[in-house]
Amino acid sequence: MERRTAVLLLRPRTGEVSAGVTWPAAGGRARAAALLLAPDRFGGTSRAEYAAALANGSGYVVVDLRCGGTGPHSAGDVDAGELGVAAYTLGWLADHAAELGAEAAEVVVVSVPPAVETARAVTARARAEGWPRVARHIRIDEFAAAGPSNGERD
Repeated sequence: MERRTAVLLLRPRTGEVSAGVTWPAAGGRARAAALLLAPDRFGGTSRAEYAAALANGSGYVVVDLRCGGTGPHSAGDVDAGELGVAAYTLGWLADHAAELGAEAAEVVVVSVPPAVETARAVTARARAEGWPRVARHIRIDEFAAAGPSNGERD
């Protein structure tokens, strides 16, 4: 079955933000919705390739957002603009997960370096505020063809 993708245009207060949407190749409803935070390319793999591997390997509908590729960050640094856009996108995804075909009410946050700190911050912010419900944050260091092969969970 062919992979379904779309481009999502969001409008937070800071201006328009483009994100990709990838559904699992199997069709039908997705197990859950995931927000993938990643730079355009990391380790020779594009963000769209990471999204496809995650969707097919996990059964998630994936919204992928460019993050972590705006410049050098030291460990623990989080770009305030990226955090705001990621938080807005996470909230939008939680509100619209069912419309995108996700079964679960909770969302998953997935990150590849160098977006890990932003993902941790947006996950902590959502948990502190009590919404949206984040099931977990998964840090992906490597992807196999079938999906995530090495993940650190927060």
